[in-house]
Amino acid sequence: MTSRDALSRRGSLLKALRLLGHVGLSGAALSIFVFIPFVPAALRALDFTAFYCAGEALNQHGDPYLALPLGSCEHQVAHGSFFRSAIVLPAPLPPYALAIMMIAARIPFSLAQHVLDVVSVVALVVAALLLGAQTRSGTLIALFALGPIAWSVLLLGQPIIVLVAALAACAGLLARQRDAEAAVCASIMMFEPHIGLPTCAALFLWRPRTRPAFLITAAAVVIVCLVFVPFRLTVEYFSVVLPLHARSEATSPLQYSSTSLLLALGVPLTLSLRLASVQYLLTVALGTYVARRVYAKSLDPTALAFVPSLFAVVGGAFIHYTDFLFAVPAGLLLLRYRPKSRIVAIAIIALNPPLYAIWGFPGALVGALFAAIMLALLGEIPLAFVCFIALIAMSHVARALPGPERIPAEFVLGSGYAEDSWTNYMQSIQTSALDLIRRAPEWIGLALLCSSSIALGAKHGTRSLLPHSTAAKIL
Repeated sequence: MTSRDALSRRGSLLKALRLLGHVGLSGAALSIFVFIPFVPAALRALDFTAFYCAGEALNQHGDPYLALPLGSCEHQVAHGSFFRSAIVLPAPLPPYALAIMMIAARIPFSLAQHVLDVVSVVALVVAALLLGAQTRSGTLIALFALGPIAWSVLLLGQPIIVLVAALAACAGLLARQRDAEAAVCASIMMFEPHIGLPTCAALFLWRPRTRPAFLITAAAVVIVCLVFVPFRLTVEYFSVVLPLHARSEATSPLQYSSTSLLLALGVPLTLSLRLASVQYLLTVALGTYVARRVYAKSLDPTALAFVPSLFAVVGGAFIHYTDFLFAVPAGLLLLRYRPKSRIVAIAIIALNPPLYAIWGFPGALVGALFAAIMLALLGEIPLAFVCFIALIAMSHVARALPGPERIPAEFVLGSGYAEDSWTNYMQSIQTSALDLIRRAPEWIGLALLCSSSIALGAKHGTRSLLPHSTAAKIL
C-alpha cells in the first residue's frame, strides 16, 4: 500500500467518524423533543389549549376572544391544574390565523396536540438545515442554537418553530432570486403580526419583485377573513383585543417588553403602553434600514429576512421570551460576518429562556448542554466548559431565590373578554426588582446582537465585506 493510499484511507476514516459524530449529536439533540409528548399535561400545551378552543369557538360561530366560549372549552379539553380554576387563557392571534385552528379543532384535542408536536419537530429540523446552509454555520450549530428556546416553545404548544422555518425558507428563496415565493413564506410569519411585519416591510421596500406576491397574499387573507370568519372579528382584534392583551401582560414576570420595564420603573400603565408602541415602530424602522445596509455590504439577501426579525423582538408593547427564537437566525448570520464571533455566540446563548421558568432543572440542563455543545462546535472548548458550569450554577441559584409571589384571589368565568380574566390572574402575581435582574441576560443578548448588526452595516464602522465599488451599487 502506498503512502497516498494510506492517507486516502485515513481521510475516509476521519470523514466517517466526523459524520458519525454529527449524526450522534443530532440524535442526542432531537431525542429530548421525542419525550415531550410524555410530559404530564399539567406542564405543557397551555397556549395550544387556547388556540384549539379559539378554533372551536369559530366552528360554533362564536367569538374566540370572549371568555365564555373560550374558557368553557379550555376547562373541558385541558386536564392540567392550571385550568382547574376559572382562569381563561386568551388566544391573541388574528382571525385569519385562528381560521387554521378551525381545522385543528375538528379532531380530538390530544391528537391535534401531538400533530403539532410532530410538525414542530420536523420544522425544527428543516430550520436547522436551512439556517446551517444559509449562514454557513452548519446544521449542528444551528440546531443547538435553536434548541433551548424550541424546547420551551414545544412544551407550551406554540406554532413559533413553524414560523422560524418559514423565515429560513424565505431567506433561502431570496438567495435563489425567487422573490415571489420568498414573499409567500414571509407572509406566513404574519401568523404573529408583530414579528412578521418587519420582515415583510423590509422585503416590500428593498426587493420590489416581492410586492406583487405580497399584494396577492394580502388579498387572500382578506378573502379568508370575509368568507371563513366574520370581518368584525378582524376589526375587533386590532382595535380591542391587541390593546387589552398588551395591558394584561404588562405585569407578567415573563415579559420582555418595554411596557413591563417602564411599568417597573414607575411609569403609569397607559403612558408605558404608548411609549412602548412608539419604541416598537422606531426599532422596526431602524431594523429595516440596518437590514438594507447589511445587505449592501455583504450582498447576502438573507440579511433582509433575518435582521428585521431580530429588531422585531426588542421591547415593544409585549414580547414573550419564546419570541427570541426569531433572533437566532440573525445571530447565526452574524457568526459568519463578525470577526468577534465569541461575543455573538455568547449573545445567542443569553437569549435562552429564563432558567427559573423552563420547567425546573431539566430545562436548565437542556439549556446548559446545548450552549456548551454549540461553543464546542465553534472551537471554543475552554469557554464551553466554563459556560456549562456557569449555567448549571445559575440554575441552582435561580431555583433557590424566591420567585414571584401569588396573592390569593378568586377567578370568575365571566362574559367579557378573555384578557379581562387574564389581567386578574396576572395582577395576582407580585413581581419585584429581582424579576428585572432575572431578565437582564436576555436584554443584554439582544443589545449585543443589535449593536453587532448595526456595526456590520455601518458605513465606516467595519471594513466592507465587498469591494467598495460593488457595495456602492446597492446603496
